[in-house]
Amino acid sequence: MGNYKNHKKQNTKASETRKTVLELLLEWEKAGGRFDLMLKGVLDKYNYLDSRDKAFMSMLARGCVERRITLDYIIDMYADTNGKDIKPAIRNILRMGLFQVFYMEGIADHAACSGLISGFLYGRHSGPCSLQ
Repeated sequence: MGNYKNHKKQNTKASETRKTVLELLLEWEKAGGRFDLMLKGVLDKYNYLDSRDKAFMSMLARGCVERRITLDYIIDMYADTNGKDIKPAIRNILRMGLFQVFYMEGIADHAACSGLISGFLYGRHSGPCSLQ
């Protein structure tokens, strides 16, 4: 039973870090500016997180920005609609999931997909990244 509680706590923590990255990516797209400074501000704000969580956030956020063209190409290849019609929150959620699957070692595909779903639900129901 203790293992389940610990696993649930880790899952919640991972979802929260992904939500934070999603918020950062959306803010960067909206406001522009230097991404590295925005990322530093977020990491400073969440300085209470352990180094592994901050490293994950940094790698995911930087990766989505650095591989943006490649990730968008993949998204547009499989999108039923014109890629430009995809809302920014959904596009960023897809970028994050694809980056985790293709470029991050040690992240199971099911964990990346779970992160996608929790990110979608977060944007759908509450928070700054509404999909409406």
